[in-house]
Amino acid sequence: MANESSTNTIGLSPNEMLAELKFRLEDPNEDIFSASEKLKALNDGLSRVCSIVPPTLLTELTTSTEVDMDASGSYKSSFIFESEGSVEKLGAKPFRNAIMRIVQGSNAIIWHEIELTDLEKITNSFLAPSATDKLGYFHRLGTTIHLDPTPSANITVYYLKEPSVIQTQSASDTTHELNSALHYAIVDFAEYICWKTDNRMERANLAYSNAMDIINAYIS
Repeated sequence: MANESSTNTIGLSPNEMLAELKFRLEDPNEDIFSASEKLKALNDGLSRVCSIVPPTLLTELTTSTEVDMDASGSYKSSFIFESEGSVEKLGAKPFRNAIMRIVQGSNAIIWHEIELTDLEKITNSFLAPSATDKLGYFHRLGTTIHLDPTPSANITVYYLKEPSVIQTQSASDTTHELNSALHYAIVDFAEYICWKTDNRMERANLAYSNAMDIINAYIS
C-alpha cells in the first residue's frame, strides 16, 4: 500500500514497505508487533528474496571494481576474489559469490562465466575465446577465477554487493534499490514471519504463498 502522496511511481520505499506491513497485520498502532519487530521481519524478507531469486534478477545490486592484473610486465590469467584480505581491490566478497561479467577496457574483451565441465565444448569452435573477437570466458577453481584469454590490461569485475538494509527514513522517501518487481514479495515474507511468530499459521501460509507466487512468476 504505497503512500499516494509519495513521489515514488515505481516500487516501494522502506517507509512504504513498513506502512504496507502495518496495514496487512492490522496493527497501525503497533500494539501487537513493535516497530523494531516489523523492520526485522522486512529485512528477513529481503534476505529470503535475495537468497531465492537468480542473480539475473538482482542486477540493481551490481557494483564494479578494477583489478590490477599486471605482473611485472606480463599479465596474470587468474585472481582470487572471495577473501577480502586476499583481494582488497574488490572490497568485499561478492554477494552470493555472483560475478556478473568481467571486462577489459571499453569492452575490449568481455569474459562470461562458464562451468568447468563445459570448457571442452568451446574448444576449436566458433565459440572459442578470442581477444580479436572480444570474447572471453572465466571459470572458477575453488576461490580462484581463471580468465581465457589472458588479459592484456587491467580488468573491471562486475559483481553483486550486499543489498541495503531496510530502515525507516525521516528525510527522504527513496525507493529501495532492489528490483521493484520484488518489493511486494519482501513485504509478503515479512507478513509471513510476523504471523508465524504469532502462531497465526493460516495467515502466515497465505502470505508465504503470495510471496512465492511473485517470485515464481519471474523465475519460471
